[in-house]
Amino acid sequence: MGKENRKYGIENMSTFLQDVRFGIRMLVKNRWITLLAVLALTIGIGANSTIFSLVNSIMLSPMPFPHLERMMRVCEIQEGEDVNSTAISGPNYLDLKRQSQSFDSLALVTVNWYNLTGDGEPERISVYMMTAEIFRTTGTLSMTLGRPFSAEEEQPGKERVVLLGYGYWKEHFGGDKDILNRKIFLDGTPYTVLGVLPSEMGFLEGEAKMWLPLPSDRVKENRNNRYYNAVAMLKEGVSLQQARAEIDVISKNLEKEYPEANQKYHLFVEPMIDRLVRLMTQTLIVLHGAVGFVLLLACSIVASLLLARAGIRQKEIAIRTSLGASRFRIIRQILTESVILSCLGGIGGLMLTLWGLDLMVGLLPPGLAPFILRAGIDINVLGFTFAVSILTGLLFGLAPALQTSKTNIVETLNEGGRGSVGRTKSGRILRYLVVSEIALSLILLIGAGLLVNSFARLQHIDIGFDSDNLLTFHLPLTNSKYKEDHQKTAFYRNAIERIEKIPGAESAGVTSILPLTWGTSAVYEIPGRESGDSRDVQTAEIRQINPAYFQAMKISLLKGRFFSPDDENSESRRIIINEFLARRIENGGDPIGKYLTIPDWDSHPYEIVGVVGNVKEYGMTSEFRPAIFTPFLHRPGGSICFAIRTKGDPYKLAPAVRQQIRAIDPDMPIQNLRSMDRLITDTMIMERFRMILVSMVSVVALILSSLGIYGIIAYSVSQRTHEIGVRMALGAQMNDVVRMVVWQGFKLILIGVTIGLAVSFAVTRVLASSLYGIGAADPATYIVISILLGVVSLLACYIPARKAANVDPMIALRCE
Repeated sequence: MGKENRKYGIENMSTFLQDVRFGIRMLVKNRWITLLAVLALTIGIGANSTIFSLVNSIMLSPMPFPHLERMMRVCEIQEGEDVNSTAISGPNYLDLKRQSQSFDSLALVTVNWYNLTGDGEPERISVYMMTAEIFRTTGTLSMTLGRPFSAEEEQPGKERVVLLGYGYWKEHFGGDKDILNRKIFLDGTPYTVLGVLPSEMGFLEGEAKMWLPLPSDRVKENRNNRYYNAVAMLKEGVSLQQARAEIDVISKNLEKEYPEANQKYHLFVEPMIDRLVRLMTQTLIVLHGAVGFVLLLACSIVASLLLARAGIRQKEIAIRTSLGASRFRIIRQILTESVILSCLGGIGGLMLTLWGLDLMVGLLPPGLAPFILRAGIDINVLGFTFAVSILTGLLFGLAPALQTSKTNIVETLNEGGRGSVGRTKSGRILRYLVVSEIALSLILLIGAGLLVNSFARLQHIDIGFDSDNLLTFHLPLTNSKYKEDHQKTAFYRNAIERIEKIPGAESAGVTSILPLTWGTSAVYEIPGRESGDSRDVQTAEIRQINPAYFQAMKISLLKGRFFSPDDENSESRRIIINEFLARRIENGGDPIGKYLTIPDWDSHPYEIVGVVGNVKEYGMTSEFRPAIFTPFLHRPGGSICFAIRTKGDPYKLAPAVRQQIRAIDPDMPIQNLRSMDRLITDTMIMERFRMILVSMVSVVALILSSLGIYGIIAYSVSQRTHEIGVRMALGAQMNDVVRMVVWQGFKLILIGVTIGLAVSFAVTRVLASSLYGIGAADPATYIVISILLGVVSLLACYIPARKAANVDPMIALRCE
């Protein structure tokens, strides 16, 4: 029995190898069809593998944390706000840590910025500040060099120690293994290097260059300051539901005990991986949908090519059948050829994935790219590509295999089937495939069209100022060197004076925070407004500016006047407000000469001397907000942002700007020196990422579908050569033949466009939250894209029609 099984297995293997060898010969023989099929599959499989690599990096590849499923994020959420928008205050964290029984450990994290000096070019770097329990919470105990900091080093006076990120250690310090105990200067203060972190830190890598202990006295500060992130490790056996129930009880207790700080907030806990996935969910849905359609399109194209080739092979199949080949053997042979094709496409897809990952590095935000693309092409991506290749081969090969295996031996050997492709079942399937290709292409093109239209509208949105020829940069003043107001004032005056004298600089604006980046707000009050009025306490964005700021930014003056140099003296208490705030406080009346108070500053009123146009402060898609502008020298802060209006290319002034700042302070880093146009581009990086990728995929889909339609129509025409010859012999003109073939294609295009439009109305709803200024059912986009696809498809029909019309009828009849 064992010998018989072995013999049967050897025979099966021999038969399989015969099928593979014969399949390869057939693919080489039909090299143009093979090349087009492999190209379509390479694009379809490669696009899917590239997007899968993103999912793999975020969700499937092992994080360097032993118990990721138990790692939680704890934050405070204000009613009506996004779960991403609020962190936790230090005192609330301490109370939660004392009262909670659901967590093994609880750590606090925040990001800060420091000036690194004394080691080459001054640099502004991002730094994580964390409680020592972060190492226990994440399980990050194995260091590349040295040791982690301890709880003792959180105490005041002992916190001057630092851990270096692995990448920054390699990049900035050349991987120096003698770095331990070396002194580095952050904001002029010496810190001792304790160690170097591991090379992989999961979601903790990319954003910060160094880690510092979070001082315990800082954690105990204001309960209203919610700028920390809490990371927790659930106890083993404790469920998320149990932790949330306990968190709710603690949250209510904190609200009762500290109502002023916690009345509008409640504690919330979620798995850390949920937070990470949510940041990319919308983008991944859009991209996966797009590449999924491309793969379906590729399968449809290859199936149509194989089905068309099957018509040419009918005599071969009939002969093999007459010699005793079973239908199962014929199906297996054709499926083997399909799988060989798909495997070649899979190999090409992996090569395309390598290029796709490099492309994404350039498109993704620099801080996000290392984490999102950390896995690269690993065993998961290889397994996914292999599985997709095999399944794709079976999918697109099944219809041709089933259809070809039904060959009528007598009719085929008698060559009675020529010229009847339009009436056979094979012809019907080909028409269905053409319709599906057009519909799939239309869905992708409409999605891309909506994203491109939305992005174009974003670029032309009214942001409230003129971004042309503006050079921007940030000068962070350290507390060690610029602790007192008079030191900040001296630096500010010196920098303004020097920069205004640079040739090519028209005017130099200064602000505490540049538009479109972020903001800080404060409560304002209107003196004399009746108590109980819902408008008597509101918040507004606060910006400290110099007198030339509005002119440099070309922000329009609506009422009153701009600041003058006299307004910068400490005795002057004058402010300028934006149009949004003016309408709020006076219901459209004239606010000039009215007063506001800012309780967090002092109780003295500020006189409104001007009203300016609204400016986008929090990004292109944000709504306008109330804003108050005060002279910079009233309350000089530690952040000075410049916006220099130039006479030409703003980057030509960059060397002179660096030279002038170095002349004032050689240790001053110049952060984010870029044009305002580049700043605007950076704020739209995720929208740009989605638009570029989906547009590229859609253009490829259009090209593939056009080639597929051309191939099918050309095949259909070749099968009707005899019929066309008869028609022309009976008096049909060239235009009649072209019209007949194009009309045949036009009917299929019309059906495909109709189906594609119907499906697009449903599918593009997924894009609604990613669009700005247009709806997911924008009529103009649908009409333009439909016409574009129709024209390209008709061109794909016209070329073989024109070729058929040029055939000599006598030659066509003689060939038959």
